[in-house]
Amino acid sequence: MVLKRYFNVDIFRSSFSRFMLRFMLLSALIAGFLLVLLSMTHFPRSTKATSTRLYYTRLAANSTSDLNRDSSDVSKPKSSVVTPKDNTPKESQHHDIKWQSEYFPELEKDPVLQSIVSRYQSKMNQRKRKLVNENNFQYIHNVPNACVGRKVKLIVGVPSRTDSFEARQAVRETWGQYALVPANNAVVLFFLGVQPDRAGQEHIDAEALKFGDIVQEDFEDTYRNLSLKSIAIMNWVSMYCPDSLFVLKADDDMYINVPRLVARLQKQMALGPCFLIGALHSNTSPFRDSKNKWYVTKAEYPEKYFPNYLSGTAYAMTTSAAMRLFIESFYVKLLFLEDVYLTGLVADQASVPRVADEDFSWLKYEASGCQYRDKISGHKNSPEEIRKIHKELYDPNLRCS
Repeated sequence: MVLKRYFNVDIFRSSFSRFMLRFMLLSALIAGFLLVLLSMTHFPRSTKATSTRLYYTRLAANSTSDLNRDSSDVSKPKSSVVTPKDNTPKESQHHDIKWQSEYFPELEKDPVLQSIVSRYQSKMNQRKRKLVNENNFQYIHNVPNACVGRKVKLIVGVPSRTDSFEARQAVRETWGQYALVPANNAVVLFFLGVQPDRAGQEHIDAEALKFGDIVQEDFEDTYRNLSLKSIAIMNWVSMYCPDSLFVLKADDDMYINVPRLVARLQKQMALGPCFLIGALHSNTSPFRDSKNKWYVTKAEYPEKYFPNYLSGTAYAMTTSAAMRLFIESFYVKLLFLEDVYLTGLVADQASVPRVADEDFSWLKYEASGCQYRDKISGHKNSPEEIRKIHKELYDPNLRCS
């Protein structure tokens, strides 16, 4: 044999060679079996692809279950739901998902990924809805980096009139100082519209430059545009701080016991990740008297009763709820009563449950630390009263009967 002539070894007769041959044959069989298994299993090509797929997997799962949950007024949000079957005709699914080829180049080869994207697209197009509100106002002042590089727990949005500098300053000097403690991981921002007075706008420009906490959009700053300010808060949180946990909306004449608020939110979070919480109003009717401050025409709201809603003086929510409310606000006709609109009409459409809590109040209380020790909020406080409450509440020698 040729091998025998060159190497003087008979590989077919050597016991060691026979062992090695059997070992190589067995290894080849095992390798072939593993290759078959690998060909049946798809692995993403990169860490980016893995994280992107995980994100859209969760997004699709949320679209098919969470968003179909009925909104209700509860002390314990629902933890599970039954997903209705999607019977939407194919011709009604008109939105083209532009990001498919960009984020998922392997889409055509991956049936599992195709299923995920298909379910998401189906839910996005379950109903043909007309865009009612464009919400396309521009920023005059913004604080886009407030959450950059931070793990923010609480965002506080305070709607304020353009001329209410003293009220904003009282908040900054009292309960708003909670955000100055790094360990609290909080951000306090004031949300304003615009006024035609040039001198007034110059004061706001200087205030924004000095304190860095003004978010101003270019809609008219009027009472009937309060809903736009609340939407502005939801918009800002969704765009610039989506990884935060909680959002508080509070008027600038409120005193907020922030540590008590955060403890309450954390307790509620353990029961469910998406909720609104505050002082609940139920079975209320629109005012039909044209002389009333809150007069609502039948053209604005034709129903006999409002949906249940939370007092707009102060209410809180999870960031996931804020993002839902912002998206749904594009499709729900505006109503100037911002609490009815956002926590009632929009919350119902967004399937965000409301939680009633007696620690939130729209009532006027005595301006004292003892009154607010066991409360989260109280209404109609002057800047001087806010300072008085805060000083007493944080006095280590405070004694309450």
